[in-house]
Amino acid sequence: MKEIRKVVVHEAAMEEILGYIQENNLQPGERLPPEREIVKLLKVSRSTVRAVLSALEINKVITVKHGSGIFVNSLEGVLLSQYSSSRDSKESLKLVKNIAQARIMLETFCAIEVSKTISKEQLRLLYEHEERENNLLLQDEPDLEDDLYPNLALERLISSFLSNPLLHDFHREIEEIWRKAFRNINAVPLCVSVRHENHLEIIKAIETGNETRIRKSIKSHLISTISSIDKILLEEDLSFG
Repeated sequence: MKEIRKVVVHEAAMEEILGYIQENNLQPGERLPPEREIVKLLKVSRSTVRAVLSALEINKVITVKHGSGIFVNSLEGVLLSQYSSSRDSKESLKLVKNIAQARIMLETFCAIEVSKTISKEQLRLLYEHEERENNLLLQDEPDLEDDLYPNLALERLISSFLSNPLLHDFHREIEEIWRKAFRNINAVPLCVSVRHENHLEIIKAIETGNETRIRKSIKSHLISTISSIDKILLEEDLSFG
């Protein structure tokens, strides 16, 4: 199995686990790596791996025996795109894409404007906020229902530095739609480590005041989500064409 970079959707994790079974020619009764090792290999959250393993178990591909391990049953009849069979999930994916596009515009504007006047104290608040939240997520990666993740707390903190309460309120509304859409597809946008790296780059870009770097850091943070969704939706259209 290879590390899944940036966007974490169940379809990608599912594909890697099924690919591992096939590439290693695992037979019924043979054991998969333990859950903790799969999390490290794929670089996704524990909740994502558990959801994928649950789907595989429901489809009788594997059996999870707590305390013993994860065992292969059969790969017969594996039709496991959790999106293609659900119109609601497909609409949620499209919604996530639309929000990501809107976020690029909104957050780029806010970050550039903030970079023009940001104080040392405000920079300190950004770095401290990101370290605190990252440490919380690393201590115990939350379930998808958890209030911690996914959120736009850092992005809202940046917009709060502007003397425009409407922008901050707008960001809060976008956050609620963003979180609801990801719950509907039972996924999180980024693994914790990648999220942290991206956030630090955004803060550093704001600190430099370089508009080009700010634009690039925010676009890089969100463009992989858009690209992955486009890929999933294209594969669905081809499969039904």
